[in-house]
Amino acid sequence: MTPRGFLPCCRCLQARRAERAHAFVRGFSLVELLVAVALGMALACSVLPLLVASAQAQRLISLRVQMLRDAWIAMHLLKTALRAAATEVPAPDRDGAADGPLASAGPAEPAIFACDHGFAATSELACAAPRQGASAALRLRYSVDAARGTLDPRPARDCLGNARASPLADHAVGHDRYYISTGASGKPALHCAAAPGQGQGERPGQPLVENIESLALAWGVLDAPAPLARGLRWLSTDELHAVLRAGGAWKQVRSVRLTLRVRSDQPLDGAYLRQSLQSTVALCASPNP
Repeated sequence: MTPRGFLPCCRCLQARRAERAHAFVRGFSLVELLVAVALGMALACSVLPLLVASAQAQRLISLRVQMLRDAWIAMHLLKTALRAAATEVPAPDRDGAADGPLASAGPAEPAIFACDHGFAATSELACAAPRQGASAALRLRYSVDAARGTLDPRPARDCLGNARASPLADHAVGHDRYYISTGASGKPALHCAAAPGQGQGERPGQPLVENIESLALAWGVLDAPAPLARGLRWLSTDELHAVLRAGGAWKQVRSVRLTLRVRSDQPLDGAYLRQSLQSTVALCASPNP
């Protein structure tokens, strides 16, 4: 065989090998493609609810954290103010205030004044008539004495962060009023209005913590003849007013229990989440009334 005749034979062999190789390669049929698409859709449908549930759980956790954060901040503000009013006001006060929060006798202002249904529109020291859905309110009068050696050299500030006007160089008197109201955002909030000093007008109230729907107060009273082992008798603010007017002593009031109801910032499935939290503040360190 001549070299010239050898080349066509090689080409023929290569073409036959290529044909054999292509004979073993084929595509998917229509039935196989439909089965694959159906399996993919079934897998996606099974995974999608898990993804939705995971996203919903994440949002629920986020709203719960927000509620706890708002409630903790509001509770911390109220507890700090109550402790200041209960312990920092000398007895008797330098300004002649009555030595008894909630005391109504005499012209002097009490250190702590509370109402179960908010304050009357005509006076900060008068309670509003009972009404459905009303929240409790507090008016706190406390003092900061520079002679006690405080570590903070800044002047005393009210609940809105403003420096107080003091009638004495070393004695700043605070008048803060805490209540629940709807703010400009349309959300319920813990508000505070503050008077800068003795006998001065009150600044307009401002929201401190949003999403606080209600505040309730209960006062732990230890009856004079009862030993400590019998525990406290818990009274509403209206009931405590009646006890004090009947001759009861404020020193029998040992503590106050705060109950805050907080809601979520955004609705979940068309409804707001709500939760109530409680905390107790000791008002009297003396073991005996």
